[in-house]
Amino acid sequence: MAVAFSSFLDLNATARLRLLTDLAFDATIDGRGAYMPMSDEIENGPALRRVNEFVHRIVSLMQHILANAPNTDAYAESLWIHLILPWAETRPGRMEAMIEKAVASDL
Repeated sequence: MAVAFSSFLDLNATARLRLLTDLAFDATIDGRGAYMPMSDEIENGPALRRVNEFVHRIVSLMQHILANAPNTDAYAESLWIHLILPWAETRPGRMEAMIEKAVASDL
């Protein structure tokens, strides 16, 4: 089941940043799969590029939140629909756990 964008909007700015930090961190772990084992060489350049673009957009959203930029929620919703939900669909339960962690850390 897809995590509703309203779950993200219900978080305050600090909890949103914590969630996005966890999301970016998880993506970097995925990116490690593009490396050749025991080497600095890249085995799967397209996969590494996808991870880099994912992290870039997540960090961009974090910058928008920190700057209290106009239209941040609209930008976040676009990323949620086109980037975050597809990521979450391949990892059942992971986004829910990240949201729970973000909520709990803000108490």
